[in-house]
Amino acid sequence: MAATVGALLSGLSLSKPHPFPSLSHKFYFSAIFRGRGDGKEHRHDGGCCSGGVDDLDPQTDKAVGFQRSEMFSKSTQGTVSGYDRHVFVAAGHAEAWPAKSIKEFPLAEQLAGSAPKSVKVTLFEDHPGNAPRVLVFPPQVAIAEAAAAQAPASVLDGSIAAGAAPLPGLYFFVCSHTARDARCGACGPRLVTAIRRATTIMGVAAEVFKCSHIGGHDMAGNVLVFYRDSAGKGHGDWYGYVTPTNVVDVIAAARNGEIYEKLWRGSMRVSDTLSV
Repeated sequence: MAATVGALLSGLSLSKPHPFPSLSHKFYFSAIFRGRGDGKEHRHDGGCCSGGVDDLDPQTDKAVGFQRSEMFSKSTQGTVSGYDRHVFVAAGHAEAWPAKSIKEFPLAEQLAGSAPKSVKVTLFEDHPGNAPRVLVFPPQVAIAEAAAAQAPASVLDGSIAAGAAPLPGLYFFVCSHTARDARCGACGPRLVTAIRRATTIMGVAAEVFKCSHIGGHDMAGNVLVFYRDSAGKGHGDWYGYVTPTNVVDVIAAARNGEIYEKLWRGSMRVSDTLSV
């Protein structure tokens, strides 16, 4: 199991290197919640990155946010069954997605309608300015939307070849589907900001996106992380009850090719190396 937040931040001797040994506990949480830990509010450009981590009013936070009574009320383990592939289709802004969002986007609907049970199709909010694209895990590549539409079968079976661009580093997807469930709408955007700030502080190469419904609303914040290990095998781990104060454990585990058992929901089946 990955080291706990307390151990990472208290200076205790650990079996694994500290991800940020020079940061004090006070500085770390200030950096996550306020931007850089210098007492000033710092905001990032772009819809998926803007806004503070601590900007939800207390009443709403207790009702649907990280302070709600159902947090940590059940075990997360075993709430996701193994599957073979996850396809993410870029689809505008998360705040505009209707509750049944897949039907509003032709390519996503096409892929979801053809996908076997072992393949999941989800929407994601891409960075502003990126051309429409599809992300596929494994083989952890990006392909232009037009190319995916022309060869949907190769997207679903992972045999993509021409035009696919490898995606290095860690990829985090955070359920932020407000129209589907208020808990995801309250927790998701705050986690996107927290993960971006934490990975920057820890020096971890990562991309972080909002995504549509993935199930398990009662375990919001829900976070998926995908990566390739040192042997080139693809991994995809699901986490529930993730908050801005425990997300460092999830990041540290993924960086080390491990799982953080306390919040772990389940995993995509490990995939053999696929050449791109």
